[in-house]
Amino acid sequence: MKCHEKVFVFAGFMVSLSAMLSVLVSPWFIAFTGFIGLNMIQSQFTGFCPPSWFMRKTGICEPEQA
Repeated sequence: MKCHEKVFVFAGFMVSLSAMLSVLVSPWFIAFTGFIGLNMIQSQFTGFCPPSWFMRKTGICEPEQA
């Protein structure tokens, strides 16, 4: 699985988790869902994705070859 695919899986998991927490714990967790969406939008414009950077630093993703 390529790194961008792992990032999509992670984002989907986090959105699902925050939606579930907003229903079960507090409606304020919906703000976390919004934060994830905004992060996805900014990464498309800037090319910088914090989860991708973190996954590369921890070895979850391989550095992309040029």
